[in-house]
Amino acid sequence: MTTFNQAQYDDLVARSKDVYAHTKYGILERYVADRPLMRILNVGCGSGDLSIRLAQLGHDVRGIDVEPAYIRLAEDNANRATTCGPCSFAVSSPGLHRRPRAHR
Repeated sequence: MTTFNQAQYDDLVARSKDVYAHTKYGILERYVADRPLMRILNVGCGSGDLSIRLAQLGHDVRGIDVEPAYIRLAEDNANRATTCGPCSFAVSSPGLHRRPRAHR
């Protein structure tokens, strides 16, 4: 039995029409293509599409989002991806990932 997931439905409807996202993803993929593998924090990862694409290039990616439904969707999408490198998702906020300031 399949359960309706509004976030998944909205993502699938909008994804193919999102020219901005596809352009942004292409720019980022070209930027990281000639660089050593990185650890990447994707803040506001949504459905995980960009995180998965970067992980497929071999990068170690952590995607965070404040919305639990998007994290569930991102995890489902990562599980369905045919090849995916190190990629994980968590419900979180950028404010929880601040580095302490160095004292001078």
